[in-house]
Amino acid sequence: MPVAPTRVEKSDRIFGDGLACPAGPGRVLAILAMAASVTAILGSGPLLGWSEHLTDKPGLETLQATATQWNDVMAARGLTEPYAALRRLVRHLEQGRYGASPHE
Repeated sequence: MPVAPTRVEKSDRIFGDGLACPAGPGRVLAILAMAASVTAILGSGPLLGWSEHLTDKPGLETLQATATQWNDVMAARGLTEPYAALRRLVRHLEQGRYGASPHE
């Protein structure tokens, strides 16, 4: 049976509606930082692709050079393979369900 959120006093961590906050702002920021780090490490290929599609932005050459270097470092450590394996799996599943993928 679901449990209703508990009301708390003003001195406790609360949302604007007076309901208890499951995690404080520091913990939420730590979780977001960890998620961003994992995304940057395991998603260096898509990050590089994204930077290559940008046009006419200030600092674009620096951004693209940094993304290329980052991807090279991650590839040298074998950290681009999990993303590549996931992409292969998704494409394989798409072929099984929908026929040949338009991306191939």
